Amino acid sequence: MPPLDSDRLALVDAYEKYGVELLHFAASLVGPDVAQDVVSQTFLNCLQSRAWRRVVEPRAYLYQATRNEARKHYRSEQRRSAREQNQEYRRVVDEPFSVPAELVDAVNSLSLRQRSVVYLAYWLDLDAVAISDLLGISPGAVHRHLARARATLRKRVDRNA
Repeated sequence: MPPLDSDRLALVDAYEKYGVELLHFAASLVGPDVAQDVVSQTFLNCLQSRAWRRVVEPRAYLYQATRNEARKHYRSEQRRSAREQNQEYRRVVDEPFSVPAELVDAVNSLSLRQRSVVYLAYWLDLDAVAISDLLGISPGAVHRHLARARATLRKRVDRNA
């Protein structure tokens, strides 16, 4: 087996450090059944990318890359579903823990960016600055997406109550 160059070693190290948390992040975005595929594709893309050599903050870069890969998956699924069913895309997620179906549906109705921010804020308990660093958006945008997500969730849950 040939020796690994420094870029590949850095990526292997990043996978060992951040792989599990990226898997949880991806599961919050695309569901547990596809999360491993999204994370695997993220790391494959990084392996093939010249940009990986210039990465200063690997964790933030990998969160953004995972979000982008989830977005690509989501769009692909939307197109596929629309072709097969010729109706609006609806994704159903089987949650590994007990959560009311209304809440799962409400969270799934959020945009991908809003779900990203909600996951990082509530599941990982990160503040706006940490979230902005991971996702490459401003802290103000984090607050805005959280506020919009909360309003959407409140409306959806109140409507179903």
